[in-house]
Amino acid sequence: MAGPVRGGDGWDAGHRAGIAELFARRGAAVLLTGRTESVAAAVAREIAGSTGGRVSEMAVDLRDPQAIEDTAAAAEDRHGWLDVLCAHAGAGSAAFGRWLRLTDRLLTPHGDAVREAVLLTDLTAAAGSREELSAVLASCAGRFTCHARGIGTHWDVAQLRSITTALSGTLDIVTEPAAPTSGLTADLTGLADRTRRAAARTLALRIAVLDGCRVRFLKQLTPSVDDLTVRGHPVGPGSTAYPVDVPDGASYGYHLRFDLPDGREGDRVGAELSIVLLPPTGDGQTLVRVPVTARRRP
Repeated sequence: MAGPVRGGDGWDAGHRAGIAELFARRGAAVLLTGRTESVAAAVAREIAGSTGGRVSEMAVDLRDPQAIEDTAAAAEDRHGWLDVLCAHAGAGSAAFGRWLRLTDRLLTPHGDAVREAVLLTDLTAAAGSREELSAVLASCAGRFTCHARGIGTHWDVAQLRSITTALSGTLDIVTEPAAPTSGLTADLTGLADRTRRAAARTLALRIAVLDGCRVRFLKQLTPSVDDLTVRGHPVGPGSTAYPVDVPDGASYGYHLRFDLPDGREGDRVGAELSIVLLPPTGDGQTLVRVPVTARRRP
């Protein structure tokens, strides 16, 4: 992770304060936010006293979009960066698209880090349209991973699944987060540990075509559909590189189509597909090289 700085909202509820306490015990600098500053300050003092950690508070009304931006800026001013945003507001509805946009903005400066988010919610996203959420997911896909945990039973499974599917995360339910048997603490701890062990692997699909051939398109098919064609940039004669982000252990599927020059029946034509490891993890070395060949038909 880029650094042990956490932020969140709605910490007056017991299990929400428990999440903040978990991060503080693991060495994080915790910033608590809420509409009632006195409540947030009291919780911050209690957590700081029990953990010995660095805990501060800030009054924020999450119904105000500008207040959310100001909170992110304040966290960065206090600690230099914000690498985990844990949002858990107690309003009547959620605006997942707004939260994802803010998460993307916070994670963007840390391109050399493992970028993951955890969405904890007991709400259905009624603030914002379905089209808005779809557009946000399309813009965030491949930029960070988002896991989701539904708290209780008043949330929409399809909404959270659409987020975790587009952003390559996991989805689970926590029926009684305050119960010792809920497993929420162990689940969050496991996610943090796996993130810490993971390496940020920025890869590129490098396609070299023969003279006269032309790549018509390159599309990602799984786990989500994405047209990568316009992201390609030349890296040599007949070679184009397409940057991709693939989490460790994940499997992605692609569809490559290229146009062929005129020729005789039976001629073999094709391209060479290479997977290249880019900085900072690598120095451009080729991990895999696969020939793509075709034979002309009548």
